Amino acid sequence: MEQERISIKRELINLKYDIEGRSVHISKMSPLMKDNLISKEEFIRSKEDLDMARSSQELFVERQRADSLFRSVQVETIKANLENMRKNLALVRQRVENLNVRATIDGQLGPFSP
Repeated sequence: MEQERISIKRELINLKYDIEGRSVHISKMSPLMKDNLISKEEFIRSKEDLDMARSSQELFVERQRADSLFRSVQVETIKANLENMRKNLALVRQRVENLNVRATIDGQLGPFSP
């Protein structure tokens, strides 16, 4: 669970810097496009790449929320299972204790009658 959380966080950081870099690139390309120094296709491709990176970021944010919710449910389930195991263990220990033979007087067992 922790590895998945870190992986998503790492991907979001990468996407953030990718989006920032693409935004800067487009802002530099915009005046060049107006002066016809670069092709319109190249500018459109760069905008599409930026849109794709933003969509990926939104998807990863959604995935992060879903994983966080799933993780919290899993943790609660694990805690409930652990509590049930503790109760079962206590019952088993009680049953084992009930199987022990006890003397009525300290150091003496009761009479043996076949």
